[in-house]
Amino acid sequence: AISLNWLPPSNGGSLITGYRVRRSGVVIGTTSAAGYLDTSPVPGSTYTVAAVNAVGEGPQSNVVVP
Repeated sequence: AISLNWLPPSNGGSLITGYRVRRSGVVIGTTSAAGYLDTSPVPGSTYTVAAVNAVGEGPQSNVVVP
């Protein structure tokens, strides 16, 4: 398993309601916490996270290569 953790970004004045976690560009899950456990990692994958609020989805994080 791969554990991902991050610091919440600036919310632009609208409360963050969740995060979308992507593995190699494909959404693999959502969470309301600032962390996610990928229990089915794929070798060679990369990860990004984007915050979601009432305005929509924010920019994706920097790419993480575990």
